[in-house]
Amino acid sequence: MGAPVPAQPEPNDARELIEFLRAENDANRRAIREDAEANRKLLLDTVKFVSIPVTLLIATAGVLGFKSISDLKHTLETQARQATNAEIARMQGEIRQRLEEQFKMPELQKMVRSSADAAVQSAVTKEVEKSLDARMDDLQRRISETGEISNAGARLGSDSGLRWTPSSARRKAPTRTSANTLSRLSP
Repeated sequence: MGAPVPAQPEPNDARELIEFLRAENDANRRAIREDAEANRKLLLDTVKFVSIPVTLLIATAGVLGFKSISDLKHTLETQARQATNAEIARMQGEIRQRLEEQFKMPELQKMVRSSADAAVQSAVTKEVEKSLDARMDDLQRRISETGEISNAGARLGSDSGLRWTPSSARRKAPTRTSANTLSRLSP
């Protein structure tokens, strides 16, 4: 009729089963702890074993590569200076190229020419004004001196009785008035 029903374990068998499971559980826990401890020991031993050669390698590279901190600093400064100089040279080349392109433009050339013409014209005007001012001052001084000489001659002529005569009349013999004047002027 139906399937056979499993037999119920007896109370002694259940106890034995529980004790067996406990023992297996304890054994499993111990095995996991021992395995974890073995893995931890393996890791630590590996780190110790590898760290000694790596430390020696780093120390050797430090001694051979960079004898001191100042050498490292000097090397870094040199590299930075070289990189900076290279960048400056590149930027200067770019600036020069742009300036050359700009100066090739006709509008800029016209503007530079007009500015140069205005500057030259201004400078020339100033120099001409200076030169003319000096000459005008000299001419005014001479005119003033000539006026003073003329005034002095007129006073001298009116005091001595000399009269102005045309050039044709002057060729004649000196008159009495002019002879008197000449004698007074002579030493």
